[in-house]
Amino acid sequence: MPRRPVAVLAGLALLAGCGGHSERAATPAPPPALATVEVVATDAAGERLFDGVVEALEQATLVAQTSGRVVAVERDVDAAVDRGDVLLRLSGVEQRAGLEAARQGLVEAQARATEAATAHERVRSIYARRLVPRAELDRAVAEHEAAEARLGAARAAVAAAGEAVAYTQLRAPFSGRVTGRFVEVGEAVAPGPPLVAVAASGR
Repeated sequence: MPRRPVAVLAGLALLAGCGGHSERAATPAPPPALATVEVVATDAAGERLFDGVVEALEQATLVAQTSGRVVAVERDVDAAVDRGDVLLRLSGVEQRAGLEAARQGLVEAQARATEAATAHERVRSIYARRLVPRAELDRAVAEHEAAEARLGAARAAVAAAGEAVAYTQLRAPFSGRVTGRFVEVGEAVAPGPPLVAVAASGR
């Protein structure tokens, strides 16, 4: 009889120990914090590829406006330029000679216009006193007007000759970059063929 209580107590102790271990194993560890993303339905276009060329909105091919020989290339291909920068220089011997001749013609025309104006005033004053006939006054008026016309033509000739000299320098029409050069130093050029290409780099 004394052995049975001992066996029962041992069994209860064993069950109590097993029960405590089972309770601790059933408690899970808390999960680690994870980033979450909400997934929603939306339209998504597939990738599309296109062949193309990127071009500047402003681009120009410059040509000579006068004849000459290329004496200098101031800005070559891929050089950045500002509006008004000289790109090419042409020899301008004939153009400068023409400008000088036009200036001399202007000086002469100014002298003749001054002389005609003085003569006109003198004849008009004499005619007012009825000392010369009307025909003399008319002739003085015509000579004065002709001298003024020649003076205007001489001024226009100087302006045109100045433009011809300016044409010996090819300037950038806008800020950008030189994209092409189609002439070499020493080549003779004439109006028409392309010499330099420029493109605006900003747009």
